[in-house]
Amino acid sequence: MLCHASGKIGEVAAAHALSGKVEISGPTAATGPTAEIVGADVVVKFTVKVDGLPANDFTLSSGYKHAYNANFADTTTISGVSYPVKNKFERTSITTTLTSVSAGVYTVTVTGAAATASAADTYLIRMTNPSGLSATAAAGYVVGGEVVLARDLVGNQACMNCHGTNVFASGSHHGANPQGVSACVVCHTVVTSQSRGAAGDRLTSYVHGIHNSHNMPARNITANLGTPAAPYTVTKPEGVYARNDSLKLVNGVAQVSSPFSIGFPSYMNNCSICHDTDARLAAVMEKPVSFSTCMSCHDSFEAFPKTKAGAAMDFHGTYNATTDCTMCHKVGGIAFANVSGAHGGQAYTERNGLLYGGKDQSIVEGKKIAMTIGSVTVDAANKKLIVKWSATVKPDAVSPAVAVDPCNSDLAAGPVFIGLTANSATGQSASNMAFLQAYAQGNDWVNAGVGTSPGQPVSENLTTTNTTCSANVATSTITAATTTATKGVVALQGKPQIKYVNGSYNRVIQVRSPSPTREFMVADGAAPSSTLKRRQIVSNDKCLACHPGSLYQHGGNRVDNVELCVTCHNPAANEANNRVGMGITAANSYDGRNGQTYDLRYMIHAIHSAGETNRPLVYYRSNGIYAFGSQAAIDGLPSFWPGAGSFTVANSNPATTRTHNEIVVHYPRALNDCQACHLPGTETKIPDQTAQMGVTVDAGAAPWGNQADDVLMGAATASCTSCHASGATNVHVTQFGWTPSAIEGGRQGLMDAAK
Repeated sequence: MLCHASGKIGEVAAAHALSGKVEISGPTAATGPTAEIVGADVVVKFTVKVDGLPANDFTLSSGYKHAYNANFADTTTISGVSYPVKNKFERTSITTTLTSVSAGVYTVTVTGAAATASAADTYLIRMTNPSGLSATAAAGYVVGGEVVLARDLVGNQACMNCHGTNVFASGSHHGANPQGVSACVVCHTVVTSQSRGAAGDRLTSYVHGIHNSHNMPARNITANLGTPAAPYTVTKPEGVYARNDSLKLVNGVAQVSSPFSIGFPSYMNNCSICHDTDARLAAVMEKPVSFSTCMSCHDSFEAFPKTKAGAAMDFHGTYNATTDCTMCHKVGGIAFANVSGAHGGQAYTERNGLLYGGKDQSIVEGKKIAMTIGSVTVDAANKKLIVKWSATVKPDAVSPAVAVDPCNSDLAAGPVFIGLTANSATGQSASNMAFLQAYAQGNDWVNAGVGTSPGQPVSENLTTTNTTCSANVATSTITAATTTATKGVVALQGKPQIKYVNGSYNRVIQVRSPSPTREFMVADGAAPSSTLKRRQIVSNDKCLACHPGSLYQHGGNRVDNVELCVTCHNPAANEANNRVGMGITAANSYDGRNGQTYDLRYMIHAIHSAGETNRPLVYYRSNGIYAFGSQAAIDGLPSFWPGAGSFTVANSNPATTRTHNEIVVHYPRALNDCQACHLPGTETKIPDQTAQMGVTVDAGAAPWGNQADDVLMGAATASCTSCHASGATNVHVTQFGWTPSAIEGGRQGLMDAAK
């Protein structure tokens, strides 16, 4: 790293530094933007920072209206549903003045606004600076010293969990880049004419429609276009949302205008992801059924179930925004009255999870259970590891955590960890708790000579035979792997099961409780010293903020802990064994490779950047073939790529059928916003080649536990080229670094050479 180390010409920290990251906060660290009555005026205060430093160079926007006020107390009733009316005051009707700025704190006076101010007001201030950056502050009127944002349905942080401080990852949207939702609803809460209905909450339609676009049904859109106007009809394909239901002419050909096809990183019917407090969720669940609310997610009635026995078509298909849904959808009516009736009941997810009441109860209940690995003892004579572990349950936010029996078999008494068999009548699954063992070289779990697949650890299921309990502590005796490593880690994977009861509803579900890990010294089982522990550079909480309820679906028993992820997704991990089993080589594969690494650093960087590199990332897995990338990258796969669906793997011998998956990636924030995932201070560290392992490009030949024939690339090279996947970057790496190759002595040879 002669050029990219700290202080060098290509310093990593400088190359990845965010530029123009605008943050809006309150005038003090403890508040949000505030709006107060001062005499006859309303005074709005907020702080602007750019790249973490106070910014004093913003002025009120001139290209766009720079001040708005929405009063959400004003409503109108259409088709039996009450909608807020945007009572908007712009600079044409009010005077807004930037009266002072100091240390990034801005004071904006709205002249004469006190006469009409109310607790239902939200003020929006839009600003720009000479560099073209935009800042958008939204402030609720202060009541008794507390900021109240009227119509509080979505939390700002809920948006920022995925999008970061800028809702729009590249550039800005009509002159603003608001953080969260409080600024958006000042304008996007208006009853307006749109094709989904004469009454439509525009923000609900946009946000639901875009985020659920991948699930939209196909539908025809008709519009008059051209001069003179002529009718055109275009079939919007399945999996696409047309934002304004409009068409445009491109070289005389009608196309859908503003199409979106986005994969949401969790479950859309887990309403609590965005409606992120009990009060917000309850307000949404109580919302009356209406055409615009339903269409915001479903787009048309084509995908709705038939609701009239024997009918040739679902009678809903004739309804539109003028239909009064309360004819049937009302308290005491023949159909449910509100959103809760549609999405408040049970919906089952993969891996025996449950959505109920608009929440993923596998997450809610899983957070109450904490599992801990207490100790590891090595029984060298019998080649065993003796692992002690325990669990506690914290029933609510105020009650203390209580130790539970890990060997409990009675679901009525508490969580059950081991010993259950599947029972479809109750929802019960077979218990899947198991211990993984992984072993290190340097600072990575590469599992040399341990697993039967490249780089993989070994696993042993927990049963009532190998696990006993006393005083709420479980003792599991498992077979120790044969290894020359001096350091190892055990990971308790699997999901406890509980009986979930809500009124008359009850079902056994698996719950998402983070899988604990414990490092140990192979000689005696003792915990390694702090200097020998594996580095921690990624935040579990940051991953889960954007992927709630989806990370734990992988494998069904590896739950929400990156320290477990890296036991499998390590530098030696590669799916070459799957390709070999199918008779696939670099010459006839979809991506021109003998194998692809799924080392965590490489895979996560490569997947999240795949939408911008225009280079497909292909994995041959035992349960399917996965292609990640932009649409252009996926369209650029070889002609023998069959498309999405179940097909024979091209060129496989013996012929092998697998589901082919096309995942078009839309990462919602800047790729150099490294702290989206990384712990502060770790995101720009260059890998230490004396401790961090080279990454397997080609796993060589079976047996896969032998890693001496692996073709490797350096740890730093893997980190860089996982995002910088262009041909130019790879040429640079080859010219100034080294070509991936089999190294004499393998990883140990690299380590020795670097010392």
